[in-house]
Amino acid sequence: MGDFVLLFLKQQDPVVYSVNKISDKEEKIFWILLGSALFQNCDYTEISKLLEVFQSRFVGEIPWELPAPKEELLLECIKSVFCDRKWALEEFAPGIFWSVGLFVRNHRDLESYFRRTTALEMWRDFGEIYYMGKGAYRPKVCAAIYRLIFEKPLGIGLEHEKSIKMPNFPLTMGCRRFLTFVGPCNRENYSGDFSKLSLKEKQCIGNKFFKALGKSLNLHPYYPCHGLQFFLEKGRNGYICEHVVKGCQHCPLKTYCSNCNCI
Repeated sequence: MGDFVLLFLKQQDPVVYSVNKISDKEEKIFWILLGSALFQNCDYTEISKLLEVFQSRFVGEIPWELPAPKEELLLECIKSVFCDRKWALEEFAPGIFWSVGLFVRNHRDLESYFRRTTALEMWRDFGEIYYMGKGAYRPKVCAAIYRLIFEKPLGIGLEHEKSIKMPNFPLTMGCRRFLTFVGPCNRENYSGDFSKLSLKEKQCIGNKFFKALGKSLNLHPYYPCHGLQFFLEKGRNGYICEHVVKGCQHCPLKTYCSNCNCI
């Protein structure tokens, strides 16, 4: 497990990757928040392409300034990525775009805002953004926070008010697959049905596992959380993890990964 995680220490997720060419920190924050809010019911290549299309459309413009972009323009960008596939968030995406813009306008001088704001305060404030959720766990909010504050290349290393307590680690689909297929909730080690657990129970298992694995590797727990998100996640050609390990035959998990069609 640890060897697999170590292979992904420099692998950026698609939302972080999307801000690579942007120098303005405020603009980076906007795209990280937008990408985190939109990253649902689409694969890694689709969200990466969508952010790329949006960014190319707003070159030389400030996407959060008024007047807000027209709905037709935003839907046109979405259609160019998903084509004939009906994306579940399509009808909500313009509202999400405008809501992120409103958040940025309401928190002018974002760098100053983050310098005086803890991660848990971000967790509270990001609830202002449409589709970031108002529930107890807010997985999109948690993912956005770690992308913003974690050091490069896993995040953009935003300076913020440090605090001991942090939000839950993002429990991505890749992490869930790992916990179920290979980790502590596989059939050999776990008698229950992970899929039927409550979100609270799944999150608790994930948090404990990331902390334990991080400790064994002498790494922050977010490193295993970040690396395992790529487990059996589809990329442009096959699985992302297959590409990173340079073929499933070289993967440290090949003995356990019965779900991988390449083995």
